Amino acid sequence: GAPRQWKAWGVTGVFSGCGGEEARPFREAAAALSSRGYRVATIDVSGRSGTEFNAAQIKAALAAEPPPPGVAVLLIGYSKGANDILEFLVRYPESAAQVAAVVSVAGPIFGTPLTDLARGAYDGIVDGVMRGKCGPGDGEVVDSLSPAARATWMADHPLPTEPRYFSLASFTTRDRVAVALVPAWKWLVRREPRSDGQLLARDMLIPGATLLGYPWTDHWSVALDVETLHPTLGARRDPAPFPRAALLEAILLQVGDALAGDAAQAAGSDKVAAVPPPLPQLMARCDAPVYASDQQVCSDPVLRALDQRLALLLVEVGADADRLPEPQADWFRRRSLCAFAEQRTR
Repeated sequence: GAPRQWKAWGVTGVFSGCGGEEARPFREAAAALSSRGYRVATIDVSGRSGTEFNAAQIKAALAAEPPPPGVAVLLIGYSKGANDILEFLVRYPESAAQVAAVVSVAGPIFGTPLTDLARGAYDGIVDGVMRGKCGPGDGEVVDSLSPAARATWMADHPLPTEPRYFSLASFTTRDRVAVALVPAWKWLVRREPRSDGQLLARDMLIPGATLLGYPWTDHWSVALDVETLHPTLGARRDPAPFPRAALLEAILLQVGDALAGDAAQAAGSDKVAAVPPPLPQLMARCDAPVYASDQQVCSDPVLRALDQRLALLLVEVGADADRLPEPQADWFRRRSLCAFAEQRTR
């Protein structure tokens, strides 16, 4: 869809409001796209509050600056901002009626296991680094992110059938993780190999949403300009900056096209939206099988034992990528080419 037919609002995440404008998600990307005619703005919500508190702030922000007639509203929630948007949709249905699409970018839809460890760290950050930089809000930010709280909320609050929902789940390897996130990343990948240093990829997906992709980066770099905001804390082994402007534009174009497709289908078109691929797997998923191989491995005790051994080895290698004989992407490409070769000896 054309960028002038809708307006995108980015909703900030945990502590974003405590760092000023520089800590806004997609700050530089939004400025670049705005200069090219895209309608992109930001809703700053409390970085220290729960979802109910912040849902009211989203409602107030949209009421203060309603879109022109015929312009659809897109809400893009970074990190906990995605949860705040879902709360807004459920709690304020009349105000939410103007929203055509919701995009979760690394949103903790089903929480994060780190909340079990985060209370002491949170109190230290608030008392030290963040003192005086942002309002106290309701102080419910950590509690609102616990897996138990999120699972209960999702079970008790069916999402409205409209708007359209979209998800991006970020995860990566050690080389692309900011140094400040490495301890949390190591802790998380011992439980599930796909993590961005704050969340597990499986917890970032809105049920029933269209999957837009898996950004290969950590939780900060997917949306924040960490290279300038926190050059020391955000330093990575692989210093190449993540292309946030390209990601944001791709989100807007894909969502715009999807909404245009919905309109054409409602008018009688037979256009069918593409089905996204399933999440890549390094091992079998016995709790929620996706591939036929999952069922085969999980039903065979010998294969399952080997699969669990592989999981442990991957955790050890993931913490020290230098131990791999070649980069994972190169190996995967070589293996794929070999599968189609007549002489499968490479």
